[in-house]
Amino acid sequence: RTATGDTAPNRTITSAAVPTPLLTPTAIYLDVANDRLFVASSGNDAILIYDNVSALSGETNPNRVLAGVNTAITDPTGVTVDTTRNRLYVSDSDNQILIFANAGTTNGDIAPVGTISGASTTLNNPGALFVDPVEDRLYVANTASNSILVFEDASTGNGNVAPDRTLAGVSTQLSQPRALC
Repeated sequence: RTATGDTAPNRTITSAAVPTPLLTPTAIYLDVANDRLFVASSGNDAILIYDNVSALSGETNPNRVLAGVNTAITDPTGVTVDTTRNRLYVSDSDNQILIFANAGTTNGDIAPVGTISGASTTLNNPGALFVDPVEDRLYVANTASNSILVFEDASTGNGNVAPDRTLAGVSTQLSQPRALC
């Protein structure tokens, strides 16, 4: 809260060689309430999950890894968690949003409970994600289309569904949006 200037970090998390290294991290989500860090590791098509993250530093193995053919994760670009509904959302380079149940304990090569993908979604290089757990609403930075997509009832999203709203156009001044908060 008080860092300024050329200040070294208090802690770092670096890759341990096994079982799954941290390889080209592209997005993170910090679950403050549960002291858990989710990392989109695009270099190995995985989501790495670290528990008790506030105490971690140095070369560290993740506690759990979500990866494998059943997960359908390909080059993840965004990650967020709805801690109210215990849902994990992952965007990836296959222009899809993958939804996994049991975000706090998910592990291994498991299939998503929902996949938002297809032409009607207008997903075009989705990146950053933000979920509003009170409204069950998912916001997607749709990087290649210079837009923000909004999906209502996000926790039950599945299939080739159109966004409920799209923020796009000259007046928005959006140009390759990369972050949401």
